[in-house]
Amino acid sequence: MKILVISRTPWNNSNSFGNTFSNLFGGMPDVEVYNICCQNGSTENDVVKGTLQMSESSVIRGLKGDDVVISQTGALDARIEHTLGSKAKRHKSTAMLIVRDLIWKIGSLKWKKAVKNFVDVVRPDVIYLPIYASWYMCDIDRYAIICAGVPVVGHITDDIWNYSPTGQKLSLSHFYRWRLRRKEYRLIQETSYIEVFADNMKQEYERLFNVPCHVIGKGLLPSEVRKPQIRQEKEKVHFVYTGGIGGERYDVLMALAKAFSCQSDKKCCLDIYSATPLTDTMKAEMDSVDSIVFHGAVNGSEVRKIQLDADFLVHVEGFSKETISSTRMSFSTKIPDYLSTGNVMLAIGPSGINSIDVLRDKGIAVVCDNISELPTIVSRLVNDGYNLLDIQQRAYEYLIIERNIVNIQSGMLDRLKNLVDFN
Repeated sequence: MKILVISRTPWNNSNSFGNTFSNLFGGMPDVEVYNICCQNGSTENDVVKGTLQMSESSVIRGLKGDDVVISQTGALDARIEHTLGSKAKRHKSTAMLIVRDLIWKIGSLKWKKAVKNFVDVVRPDVIYLPIYASWYMCDIDRYAIICAGVPVVGHITDDIWNYSPTGQKLSLSHFYRWRLRRKEYRLIQETSYIEVFADNMKQEYERLFNVPCHVIGKGLLPSEVRKPQIRQEKEKVHFVYTGGIGGERYDVLMALAKAFSCQSDKKCCLDIYSATPLTDTMKAEMDSVDSIVFHGAVNGSEVRKIQLDADFLVHVEGFSKETISSTRMSFSTKIPDYLSTGNVMLAIGPSGINSIDVLRDKGIAVVCDNISELPTIVSRLVNDGYNLLDIQQRAYEYLIIERNIVNIQSGMLDRLKNLVDFN
């Protein structure tokens, strides 16, 4: 069976998308995976058999007569992608997003030719479609579906549908979302079913779109899950965070570091490993807090050892209405990795967010859903105020039973085969 995955992000095991999709499809029997990706960046994985890669910069070059397909990554391309993508996200510039969409619209004749040629060569049996909150990605997806004429499976990990609770109705961002919803709805109606990462998304999206949804998620082999570990007493207790610290995550991490000063029994340190670039303000604030060590980016192969060596692992989410709205149906792919170390996880975030609710309800992490309680919770953690072995054992059983990658892949493959055979 040939599966065509259409993504915005390059399939690289070092980024979140590549790490997750290599986990879901790596080693799946009797399949060949192909990828169309629509962003600059290196593609490094051992799953994809063939890739068509395009970007805003390659589309611009295509207007001048060059090939729209990226053959190698260049520094100029990276700068253009950063301008149109990162800056738009950082400054929440809807205008910049529309500029990016217009580039793809103007260059549609070029990229459509590349997509059709790739689809004609691959001749996929099914399209597996991560659905993005993006005009141009919806357009590319629709065209690929038309070219291929095969069944489509949707994949949604974060809420792409609901409006921001703080947005103004008479605004450019509201207009963008309104038009986006029309594209998304039409695209979702093309799918035979959707795979999601959260039970609450399954329930809500089945009601909204009348399309069957199945809950999946990043999984592990039982042999990759370390059994509960008794924490060794150390002079300094290390709390470790790995991942992005943009937006409110930074604020929550700072609140945790400041909570360390409220307990005098043991010295604590927050080690942050992140590729997120620090602003001057962030650098100054971190320098003023002795209990924070910012290590910057590390190679993906090093992350596992860093997590294994931690005393406690930290997961954070923001507390604002906007963040709660955007993450309430999400489940971080980092969580199974954290739990698989056998170490205890401290999760900080509001109730109502799926990841926080799951961790609390299953009793597989120490959860703080109120920032004001952080000093008390930290003190209990470092002074054996929790039955950590019970938490670790529940986490171990959760991974073995509910996150077994063999079972997850088996369910995915059975659905794909039934869909292809039926059609």
